[in-house]
Amino acid sequence: MKNKSRLIPLISFLFIFLVSAPIFAGEVEGKSAALDISNIGFMDNPPKALKEKFPMCDAFLKVKWIDEQKKIGYSHFDFFVDGKKEGQMTALVYLSPHLTSLAMDLYQYQRNGTLQSIFSFIKAGKIVGLDFPLTISNGHKQMAFYPAKRDFTLSDGRQIDCVLYPDGQTAWIAETKEIGKIYSDQEIEKKYEDVKHFLPELSLDWFKTSVVMDFNFDGNEEYYFFGPQIVYSLNDKYFSTRKIRAGYDYVEYNFPTTTKTCGFSPPAPLTTDGKSYFLGNQCNLTEVTKGGE
Repeated sequence: MKNKSRLIPLISFLFIFLVSAPIFAGEVEGKSAALDISNIGFMDNPPKALKEKFPMCDAFLKVKWIDEQKKIGYSHFDFFVDGKKEGQMTALVYLSPHLTSLAMDLYQYQRNGTLQSIFSFIKAGKIVGLDFPLTISNGHKQMAFYPAKRDFTLSDGRQIDCVLYPDGQTAWIAETKEIGKIYSDQEIEKKYEDVKHFLPELSLDWFKTSVVMDFNFDGNEEYYFFGPQIVYSLNDKYFSTRKIRAGYDYVEYNFPTTTKTCGFSPPAPLTTDGKSYFLGNQCNLTEVTKGGE
């Protein structure tokens, strides 16, 4: 997809929600028809307590857990490709410390009627090797599960879609709001000029690929570029992260407004406990973007 859907990098292991409402023509420049971003995979009327715990989530994906300890489940959902609802998918959901995915398509097993036997195999087996591909070993047999070859999103990059971990205390942010999907070109250029005043090296093309978050809960937008780079607001100014160390299995960034650094082992999913945001469940993005010691 043109702007690299914010769901796809998460699904593709580079890292990285209220009932969905239609986006009407005219809300986003260049859109000529209404787009329904509802999804059969989202919870209907999520419990009040859940919405209060995770106020940043616009929708929650329904997951049936095959094995809670392994954090492997499955879900059935609609998917979007290039701004259109293309069909439905049944896929594995996997939430490991370093990898999160809901793109491992189970269609072939659903078609031949072996889904339940696959689920039994996963539950009885053990995870072996690296996280990618997800490989289950049971006795002398191994099965590897690969992501779908096609890029897709759950809500066309127009809202924050969350997947709860089995304990319900953490949520994986599986999809975020793409700046190009929720704002017009004119609005984007205005926001870019505001940021460029503090970060003149930031290009407009790069800015257009960002997603919109509010990591430090100050009511101002942060711009998250998968890689990652974070342009964050503090005291009505904008700052950008800088990579200070990188290796095969470790990356560390500094934040100009604090002496703290942010280190994690990639790939690193974006998660939240409802009060803070984390990269790879290791780096507290809320803490480091608030500034101070």
